[in-house]
Amino acid sequence: MRKTKVKAIFRGLNNSCGYKTNSEYTLIIHHRKNSFIQIEKPNGDGYCDYGSIISFLENWDNVRRINN
Repeated sequence: MRKTKVKAIFRGLNNSCGYKTNSEYTLIIHHRKNSFIQIEKPNGDGYCDYGSIISFLENWDNVRRINN
């Protein structure tokens, strides 16, 4: 499993997976072999799953990588 740290603005539904719409977050993205993307929930209680990069980008904007 590979991890990437990014900053991004959440554009999804308010409170979905614990995120607030139009707020910026530091995310840790987990890349899985089966092409699924997981990001750690903001409260540290599990993950939010995305089935593709397209579904991730439908919910997140201004995504940029930051140094680990």
